[in-house]
Amino acid sequence: MAAVMEERSVRGLRETALLGFIVVALFYLISLISFSHEDAGWSHSGTGMAISNAGGMVGAWLADFSFSFFGVVAFSFPVIIFWQGYLFFTHKIADVAGFFKYMRWLGLVAMIMSASTFCFLHILRCQIELPRNSGGIIGQELGEASVITFGNSGATLLLIAVFFSGLTLYTHISWVTMMEIVGRNSLVFSAYCYRQIVLLWDKLTTRKEDAYHLNQTDVEPEEVSDVKRYEMPEPAKPKVKVKQAPVMIFSESSTPEVIMPEQLFAQPVVSKKVQTDLFKNVEPGALPDTELLDLRVVKVRGYSADELEDMSRLVEQSLQDFNVIVEVTGVLPGPVITRFEMQPAAGVKVSRISGLAKDLARSLSVTSVRVVEVIAGKSVIGLEIPNQEREMVSFRKGLESSAFIKAKSPLSLFLGKDIAGAPVVADLAKMPHLLVAGTTGSGKSVAINTM
Repeated sequence: MAAVMEERSVRGLRETALLGFIVVALFYLISLISFSHEDAGWSHSGTGMAISNAGGMVGAWLADFSFSFFGVVAFSFPVIIFWQGYLFFTHKIADVAGFFKYMRWLGLVAMIMSASTFCFLHILRCQIELPRNSGGIIGQELGEASVITFGNSGATLLLIAVFFSGLTLYTHISWVTMMEIVGRNSLVFSAYCYRQIVLLWDKLTTRKEDAYHLNQTDVEPEEVSDVKRYEMPEPAKPKVKVKQAPVMIFSESSTPEVIMPEQLFAQPVVSKKVQTDLFKNVEPGALPDTELLDLRVVKVRGYSADELEDMSRLVEQSLQDFNVIVEVTGVLPGPVITRFEMQPAAGVKVSRISGLAKDLARSLSVTSVRVVEVIAGKSVIGLEIPNQEREMVSFRKGLESSAFIKAKSPLSLFLGKDIAGAPVVADLAKMPHLLVAGTTGSGKSVAINTM
């Protein structure tokens, strides 16, 4: 009786503890969802207005502290708290030995830190207004250190390995068992789909056969009268008539007639005409009009003036985060890329900016950027980013450009446009050698043959 009462008391305590875990998790989640920058918190003092967080002052401080240190990973904390309550209620925490209990908490810490670092490296923008970045202070510090040490790809691979290792330690998941379960269920599902397809095919073929038999009319066969057999007499063999060959009779006085061939006459030899010189006494003519070429009107979505201004400020702010002060002095939109001309502050090395190319690409949400350390005739450095869409260069516009019209050489070639969008005209007589770069199938041989 005493044992039963003790068991009921322990169960009541566990249910009360589970209810407490659920309440704390819900309060934590509500505080994170209703987070606002205007509320006073851990990282800022607020605007002095009434607190709008659903958790009050405690919720505002808790949400601000969580987002500041861990970024968007803070949304997983309510789930972790609820999971801990479930483990406590089902006796799974008490069944774990001391060493493995510490390993479980170590796995939880590894999961949180690797997730924060991964979010800092690969989540640049999110719909939530965070106090800092998507990975928080921990994600930023670990992310910068891991990128410098292992590079972007190596750091990403290492973070994924650490996250799944921590998940295994925390949840005791056997990935081999999980793969076996997934494979077994996949085979069962494939067999079920195959059976359903076979049944459906049998139903369709059965319906077609029934429809065919219904369309056929029942025709009774006609009665056939008995046919008597008559024996036919054998036909008589025809007599073969033998014809005698005619006898040719020649008279003694007749002589064979001799036929002489006709006299052959040789045709006179005609002298071959010699082709006239096509380039002798040629009058100078005019070049074809450019109106013979189609005027391609291609609307390519490029960066607007406001977008270029915002990107200029974003470049300055991104470099300022790494203690590099620059000023964007000009923007040159081209057909393929857009170049930002930057004036670095005194004492800033250009090599330091070149080392931040991948970080700038991540901040600007582009695939890659190129830092031009020296621009001829200017004291600025260039930052080239790819355009959203490539502009198709029109051949007619190139021939109608002032650079081609003012060219004096009769062998002038319009090669295209440069980075800044200006037409490039070259003299073929001054081009004994030409280096053309490009991938396989991009048209290098066609371009050379055209020139």
